[in-house]
Amino acid sequence: MMDNQVTQEYGVHIDERKMFRAIKEARSLVEGIIELQYAKLWDYSHQLTRSNEGSTMKINCIHIPRSPPQFH
Repeated sequence: MMDNQVTQEYGVHIDERKMFRAIKEARSLVEGIIELQYAKLWDYSHQLTRSNEGSTMKINCIHIPRSPPQFH
């Protein structure tokens, strides 16, 4: 498991729960919150069409019940 790799490479033991919480927090910092990023895409689309009259922007998504939309 990943704990063995950390122990072998760095000579330290990390509690598995703490390690997964740290990974989750790091991923959130790097990737951001998915819902906020998705909302920014729509804001960007509206800004483009507002500032460039006559232009269109199309975003194809797959809508899944009880889940954020996914890009097609």
